[in-house]
Amino acid sequence: MGASGAVFGLIGVRQAADYRKRRRSGRPLQPLSMAILGLVAANIALFVIFSGGLAWEAHLGGWLAGWLAGQSFARH
Repeated sequence: MGASGAVFGLIGVRQAADYRKRRRSGRPLQPLSMAILGLVAANIALFVIFSGGLAWEAHLGGWLAGWLAGQSFARH
């Protein structure tokens, strides 16, 4: 995993914190869902543009690790 995977990990941590904050306050989750779908769409577009030269696995793995870490941090 390179720097882009680490950046996606940081995005995952931030989105996990936003998710928990929105759930606690009763605010809608749609803006967060749209941001996540935007990341997915951007990854698909870049994968196609770079003819498969994008390490989407690193991005997904980084984001998942960040999301899980963010959920874990929020519990404590």
